[in-house]
Amino acid sequence: MTHSKTLSEFLPAGLLSRLEALAARTGRTPEECLVQAVGEFCDTWEDYHRMLDVLVLNEDERRTLRVVNE
Repeated sequence: MTHSKTLSEFLPAGLLSRLEALAARTGRTPEECLVQAVGEFCDTWEDYHRMLDVLVLNEDERRTLRVVNE
């Protein structure tokens, strides 16, 4: 059983029109499109921050390699 919460946000009229047009074209509801969009946003930014964390953790090692290679 998945738990969900209702989220109420205002969208600019132009963005809402685009969302509704794309939803109609794809045979999905605007809500389904929003869930997908938010999921993709979270995936992208979580990946970005994971990679940033890896780069920060390895900064000393990369700095050492840079000096050795110069």
